[in-house]
Amino acid sequence: MKKSLYARSILTAALVAGVAWAIPSVTMAKVTGQCANCHTMHNSQNGAVMVSTGTEPMGTLLRNNCVGCHATDGTDKLVGASKIPAVIRPAMATVPLPGGYFDNNNTATTDFPRFHNVLDVVGVDTNITAAGDSAHFTPPGWDESVVTDISNGAANWNSQLRCAGTYGCHGDHSKDDQGAAISGGHHNGTAVGFRLLKGIGGAESTDYTIGKNVYSGESMTSGNVTTTMSYLCSECHGDFHGGTDVRSGNFDATGAWIRHPTDFQLSAAYNTNDAYSTYGGASAYNIEVPVGKTGLGGTATVSTSASDFADWPAAGAGYVMCISCHYAHGGDNPDLLRWSYAKMIAGNAGAAADTGCFRCHTAKDS
Repeated sequence: MKKSLYARSILTAALVAGVAWAIPSVTMAKVTGQCANCHTMHNSQNGAVMVSTGTEPMGTLLRNNCVGCHATDGTDKLVGASKIPAVIRPAMATVPLPGGYFDNNNTATTDFPRFHNVLDVVGVDTNITAAGDSAHFTPPGWDESVVTDISNGAANWNSQLRCAGTYGCHGDHSKDDQGAAISGGHHNGTAVGFRLLKGIGGAESTDYTIGKNVYSGESMTSGNVTTTMSYLCSECHGDFHGGTDVRSGNFDATGAWIRHPTDFQLSAAYNTNDAYSTYGGASAYNIEVPVGKTGLGGTATVSTSASDFADWPAAGAGYVMCISCHYAHGGDNPDLLRWSYAKMIAGNAGAAADTGCFRCHTAKDS
């Protein structure tokens, strides 16, 4: 059995039985409770192995991998009483968590375009046809010149995507061991960065509620700002977006877009045919198409009041991000999109009017 599936079965059993050690108490990313809930000194207690994802000791003395805790039996998108954000679900919730989800019932090869192919979640990517074949390891749009720590700056990756570390999104990319990469992040929710994304800024509410996350967004015209959510994506997909090669001319009305902008403020959009500045309408912020906020820096902040996030950022002040259109983990649609691209029909959107692309491009759906 794949170790990720084994971890999920252990967690599911623990959820049913109410076993405390499988579900440490969490407030934000900060863990409280007995150290033994997450760590083992010798991987042995009363003759039993204490590591849940196999038998061998794990880095940072951990008892479980990322999936071992961030999984769910499918009844709730937040795991148990501890409310750990789940990333794996049998089916998508009516309103998914902001990062989307991995569907452990739909991780066959044909469904990989709907999810990041994280080794810990989906197992070995069977698109890889032979040992050492890196063709499917390397992310689309990979540009090794953007960063040097991810994949050790290699032109081609030699490992499948992981949750954290050198080949992952979370934690310190210079550290290959996933536990070491996120070390400190679960003890201090703001130590590593927003959602344990090193150096990335953001703010989150204490209950993980939908739409209450605020993401870092800055103007790409002011240089390569490395604290934004879009920069995080560009670390792997550098050719797709960024401060260069996104327009045919300068960063003003003289140049047409040749790639969709990220870290670009809606109110600065030069096309007056679209009502970018009124994005979100009366609510200003729409959870279907989240936008970034300036001034958050490269650290995580925590709010104890949901009202702190009301209508933030204001209409016209938000920044387009990669995750304005895509889920970070995965979802129901190809290319990890937040909505069905096939339903985005200019001039005749029908039931899809005022959704998806048309949240920003308000004059194009009819």
